[in-house]
Amino acid sequence: MTGPTQRLGQITLGALALAAALAPAIAHGQSTTDQNKAIARRWSEELWSRGNLAVADEIIAPGYERHDPGDPFPARGPADVKRIVQMLRSMLPDFHIEGDARRSLPRVLE
Repeated sequence: MTGPTQRLGQITLGALALAAALAPAIAHGQSTTDQNKAIARRWSEELWSRGNLAVADEIIAPGYERHDPGDPFPARGPADVKRIVQMLRSMLPDFHIEGDARRSLPRVLE
């Protein structure tokens, strides 16, 4: 069973929001979808869950600007994202993002 702090720190991120926010991947032999999934995985697992701030410089475009009316902390570029990651992880050191790969796949209507 997980504690309340751990449950609060678990977030499922949508692939579309990440694809719009993150810099494009440069990977040979991968589709754009696979590249976006790899970036989303790094955003969730490495940057937010592990606190590896160097990842922000690798996957977030310098001109990134977050538009989230429900979040009081503005973010522009990798430096601001790193600041927010540090702030959140200092308050919730067990913060962890759980992703659901099924949510990133297109729905097929039969």
